[in-house]
Amino acid sequence: DALSAAGCVQMLPCTVYKTVCPYSEHARLEKFLVDFGAEIQKNDFSDCVCITYRLPDSAAEDFLAKLTDKFRATLKAEELDRLMAPFGVTHI
Repeated sequence: DALSAAGCVQMLPCTVYKTVCPYSEHARLEKFLVDFGAEIQKNDFSDCVCITYRLPDSAAEDFLAKLTDKFRATLKAEELDRLMAPFGVTHI
């Protein structure tokens, strides 16, 4: 039925971040974010790339450490906002 098809959304405390990177790192960073479970909200392209994304707070500490390690501390996640947001749709 329609209710089962709609699924359930879990609302989680999360943080919205932005990370600025050179074009040469864009694909690698975007894959890292998606693999980590971040939801990318937008990409802004100018002389560099600015990716805005949100991540559940429960993953933040591990994510920030791995971002620093994977990109040798050259990329930073700047916190923009904290909010409750939907993550993951499960079908019942």
